[in-house]
Amino acid sequence: FARVAAEARRGGILSGKAGVVNVHMGDGARGLAMLRRLLAETELPAAQFLPTHIGRNPQLFEEGLAYARAGGLVDFTTSTVPAFLAEGEVKCSTGLRRMLDAGVDVANITFTSDGQGSLPDFDEHGRLRRLEIGRVTSLFAEVRDAVRQEGVALAAALQVITSNPARILKLRGKGTLAAGADADIVLLDPATLAIDGVIAKGRWLMRGGRPLVRGAFE
Repeated sequence: FARVAAEARRGGILSGKAGVVNVHMGDGARGLAMLRRLLAETELPAAQFLPTHIGRNPQLFEEGLAYARAGGLVDFTTSTVPAFLAEGEVKCSTGLRRMLDAGVDVANITFTSDGQGSLPDFDEHGRLRRLEIGRVTSLFAEVRDAVRQEGVALAAALQVITSNPARILKLRGKGTLAAGADADIVLLDPATLAIDGVIAKGRWLMRGGRPLVRGAFE
């Protein structure tokens, strides 16, 4: 693990990219133990790693909260199903509010959707019960819930899906509204926070709540 992480870091330095190692967290009892050991025994910085699915269960969430409060990066996966939440998964909007309340720097938190990825559900013996599909639409839905249901400031809620991932992954021209950046803009209804318009690189993709551009297979 340390060797792979070191190679990713070196590759990022040579290429001008982030070289971040995305660490997929599961339900295992070890939690973040391997990552904590790596940081303690090597000179690799915490910013080199982004553990995702940090809200997968209550124990992992609490461990992730302490890890983020100490300066580590954490990522919440917004795609889920009611059964996972009933089994203890921490809802992303709730997790964001709890981390902020605990003093975690919002700059250390990101949301990602796992959109179109698989959501496998295993039984207690590790056997696959069913396979769900992640949804890209879950990403903004959790941001909206963070504001409207959890009382998180809109600027902070937006930061976890805009400037934070752009900074961590070194996505130049993304994540902020600034001179010289790509003109990627999402317009919201101020009363409901529903998405009303989308502009990508200056081109309207949605306007007045109506899609103007569709994908090749839509």
